[in-house]
Amino acid sequence: MGNSLSTANGGWRLIYASYFSGMLTKNTANLSLALGAVPSGALTSAAYANVLSAGSLAYTLGKLFGGSFADWCGGKNTMVLSHLIMGLSYIGMSTGKPSPKKLTVLWFMSRLVHAALWPSCSILHKQLFMGHERFKSFAALLSTSSRLGAFAGSTVGGFLLARLGVWNRVIGLAGMYYVGIGVLIATTLKPENGYKKMLGQAKDTRHPETQETLETPEEGKEQEEYTIELRPDGWRRALSDPKLWLVLIGNSLTTPTFELVSLLPQYLSDTVPSLTTSQVGSLGSLFPLMAVPAVLTGAWLEPQLTPTTRMLYYVGGELLTLLSLRGLAGKPGTLSPTKVGALLMMTMYGFAPVMYIPPGAFIAKFAGPYTGSFSGCMDMGGNLLMVLFYRWIPTLKERGGWPLVLKVYSGTILLSLCSFAGYFYLERQDPLLESPFERRVKVEKKKKQ
Repeated sequence: MGNSLSTANGGWRLIYASYFSGMLTKNTANLSLALGAVPSGALTSAAYANVLSAGSLAYTLGKLFGGSFADWCGGKNTMVLSHLIMGLSYIGMSTGKPSPKKLTVLWFMSRLVHAALWPSCSILHKQLFMGHERFKSFAALLSTSSRLGAFAGSTVGGFLLARLGVWNRVIGLAGMYYVGIGVLIATTLKPENGYKKMLGQAKDTRHPETQETLETPEEGKEQEEYTIELRPDGWRRALSDPKLWLVLIGNSLTTPTFELVSLLPQYLSDTVPSLTTSQVGSLGSLFPLMAVPAVLTGAWLEPQLTPTTRMLYYVGGELLTLLSLRGLAGKPGTLSPTKVGALLMMTMYGFAPVMYIPPGAFIAKFAGPYTGSFSGCMDMGGNLLMVLFYRWIPTLKERGGWPLVLKVYSGTILLSLCSFAGYFYLERQDPLLESPFERRVKVEKKKKQ
């Protein structure tokens, strides 16, 4: 089959480890603040909400500029910088006297550089495997690094916090680990050794979604060669494409539910007060964990789906998420740990495929030379929405408790469902075959003398 995931001097594994570690340390730090800093008095509940809000604002700014920075600076350089700055921010949070201002500033810094990590992963993954016949499967598999890392962060964070009993020591260990992974990447990752598809090959006659042959060259007839040129009106064509905006809006509206993991320690403590710290971490980890089987199932089904069944599959998944969120909106004391765990797993299982697979595949084809920029912008709107959410949540809790908060979350999923349904409908009518920034130009062959 050619190059596999073990090629490029372990490059694919290092990309996976990078984002996995980013989510692991982020969730470990977040859980330590929620279940360590707040109970100890280092942060009040309002101050903790301000920390989360500042982090979402930083993540939004990072998504706005981080992708373009990664395009300019390079995927590997951006990845290493993200590791060093984010890891040192955690170490800074763990040293000296804690204060709300200090924790807010350092959390802001960590989230700012974390935002550039996925664009850098996307750039490196495209450099290594874009020409591979299993690129789409590799991309879906790579996306599981996020939720597996979040699962590991909640589990490990809960265990360390229960074992060590000191929240800032847990954050310090997370920071040292993350810096170590950055150093490993800086010294080991070699993108130039990745899988390379030969340039100047015959025109690909397969439909990019169904992989069905669009045209078959006559036997014995020499196939024509093409080169890729940038279109002068590429930006106008891209920004006027409604499918781009439907994907951006649909993906952004899933972000609040995606970031629900940050609120789960508080939600679980309030909803099921009998849980211990370690149990809160373990139960909360079920939420991100379910993204892995959900995405892998979606990646396996994707090549077999027709345009109609593709819409039904992804939209149906969001409907499952909506119903699960409504179930989690039950009154505190009426939900058992088993029921909460099952509903959390169904929530993630429903919307994870539509969040991870269609947007990534769309951007890989659509963005052309601007993969990093568009990958960053894909999440920008959602994180700006989260800035508002973290500001609203204390007010919503005062008015209607966690049931009202989760009903608002289910409303965003409903709007996302409608947006993605519009995208799949347009894609069924007019499939995306090439980037609006690029066009194929036939290479004129010299006649033999």
